[in-house]
Amino acid sequence: MEWKWHLKALMIDYLLSPEVERMLAQSEAVQIPLHAGVKGPKNLPALASIKPMTLDYGKAADRVEDVTRRFQPILGL
Repeated sequence: MEWKWHLKALMIDYLLSPEVERMLAQSEAVQIPLHAGVKGPKNLPALASIKPMTLDYGKAADRVEDVTRRFQPILGL
């Protein structure tokens, strides 16, 4: 049964490879590759040029109940 683990590891390595990221980036999926050196989709900016959003998760969590209550009538819940 050890060969099954080996096959799983090979499959994971393949799916996470730059070659697969390149195929996905150029496919209709238009996925942004995470590997350095893999060219992304032509219509999207490079990953390095995207500024991550900053978020205070504590403040967001404090507002969940209020926001949920306010959206319920809008969404018909």
